[in-house]
Amino acid sequence: MLVLLGVVGLCLIISLVPFIYPDTIMNTPGAWLNHLLGTILEALEIEYGLVAGTAGVYALSLRGVLVLFGIPIVLLLYLMRTR
Repeated sequence: MLVLLGVVGLCLIISLVPFIYPDTIMNTPGAWLNHLLGTILEALEIEYGLVAGTAGVYALSLRGVLVLFGIPIVLLLYLMRTR
């Protein structure tokens, strides 16, 4: 579970970089990950403010990043604490 927590935490940080440094080369992996996850959520029609974009180009919004990665982190931390 510790490895899973590390992977989800790393993905959270990578996904937040495009919102912190929007016009730098550092945001390339995060922008790619946000675009991939946003496209998947849009294809599944699970948007609800989690996905932003138009004309076939979708990405996770800041709310989407926090919900998509924040809830699993809190759940993993709870499960690790009660273990």
